[in-house]
Amino acid sequence: MNARPVRIGITASGGDMVPSAILALRKNEQLAFYIHAFNLGFHPVSAYLADKFDILPSGASPNFVPQVIEHVKQNNIEVFLPWSDEEALALAAFRDDLSNIGCTVLASPIDVMRTITDKAKTYEILKKAGLTVPEYTVVSSAEDISHAVKAYGYPKRTVVVKPTTGRGGRGVKIFLGDDNPAEWLGCGRREKRLSPLDVTDFDFQNGEPHLVMPCLHAPVYDVDVFRFENTPFKCFVRERLNPTGIPFNGNILRKNTEIEEYAKNIATVMNLQSLHDIDMMTDPKMGPVLLEINPRPSGSLAGLSSAGHVLLDYALASAAGIHIDIKPVERDVEILTYTESVALS
Repeated sequence: MNARPVRIGITASGGDMVPSAILALRKNEQLAFYIHAFNLGFHPVSAYLADKFDILPSGASPNFVPQVIEHVKQNNIEVFLPWSDEEALALAAFRDDLSNIGCTVLASPIDVMRTITDKAKTYEILKKAGLTVPEYTVVSSAEDISHAVKAYGYPKRTVVVKPTTGRGGRGVKIFLGDDNPAEWLGCGRREKRLSPLDVTDFDFQNGEPHLVMPCLHAPVYDVDVFRFENTPFKCFVRERLNPTGIPFNGNILRKNTEIEEYAKNIATVMNLQSLHDIDMMTDPKMGPVLLEINPRPSGSLAGLSSAGHVLLDYALASAAGIHIDIKPVERDVEILTYTESVALS
């Protein structure tokens, strides 16, 4: 049986694990993916692995969307997957324009994207819908931060402060308390550990509020969800072996119906309409709670493919109007990095 051809575009192809995702897509026997890889600069690995490679400007550039549209027209791209936050937000605003030329963008509508990238708004909506969210306080001045941090029990208790619209640990500051916080906490590439209390490092000149929250703990989860029109909802729960997420050291794929149901409710309430990465951490009393909803898929999604759960293939096929099967999770299993899985297979 001949495999059905599907012409796809993938941005941010120079990301740490996107080449692994390209390799995983090549293994699909039902679909013959023609992969057009894009990146901000030349990337020799993704350029070698893809069928075609081109450079695009930053997702924040006014030239980004026009160039994407031109590439889609010239190359008959059926499905376009932005794999960075800025690119996903830019293309979300032009879903209809791309649809009119025969291309489906794997990004939720722009109003949804603007909401989920504001954690305070997201928590408020979910709380009103009766879903569990972490404790939080919204502040708009350094003085408010000082009061809120102390109200949550600092210095006896570790407290976290972050911008409401920051993503991927950007701008996160951990005020270390006397409760022996884990050594990994605040050690991500974009985070900072602070002690004692010092609020002079916070800049509110741009008017962006911040969230003050009691420290959450491991286990930390990447929850991959796909919610799309006329397509069965799919969800996979991956517990991080490295709680900070970067670098990716593998996962434990969990069969956890409670987290899956929680993620499905989040996706429904927030009206997600694409492939998203939902980050969760653990509250000592409430259990797993939402940390943030990312506007694009997880960078480590290829790890899921290495375990035979081809969510990326499923999402791309669904966007192209094709139904394929996807293996459900039957038991907990450790997921290697994609490179390890290839070497050991």
